[in-house]
Amino acid sequence: MRYASIHGDPLKPDVPFAIRLRCSNGYKAAPHWHPVDENIVVLQGTFSLGKGDRFDTARIQDIPTGGYAFVPRRMNHFALCRGETDILVYGVGPRLNNWIPASSGGRDGTGETPVIK
Repeated sequence: MRYASIHGDPLKPDVPFAIRLRCSNGYKAAPHWHPVDENIVVLQGTFSLGKGDRFDTARIQDIPTGGYAFVPRRMNHFALCRGETDILVYGVGPRLNNWIPASSGGRDGTGETPVIK
C-alpha cells in the first residue's frame, strides 16, 4: 500500500483532508474502523469493500473505476484490491486506523451500511 497526502493533514482534528492510496492486486486491509466518515472515489482498478469485524469475501461489494463509497464513522469494514488500484479518500480529520484484533470477536459497529455508487 502506498500513501500520498493530497490536501490537508488527515491526522489533525477538524481539518479537511484528501489522500491517495495505491495498492497492488490482492492487497487486503484487515477489519478496522475510523473515528470519522470517509468518502472514497476509485480512480483505477476495483476496490472491494465489506462491512463487519471479520474479513469475508462473501460480504464484499466491488466498486469499479469511477465508483464512489461512503463509509460512516466507526463502521467496521475491510477491503480488497483487485488489480492495481488507486483510490482517493477525503473527509475531515482525524483519520486514524483502529484495527480489530482477530481474537476479540470484534463488534458490529454502527449497523450502518457503506453507500456505494
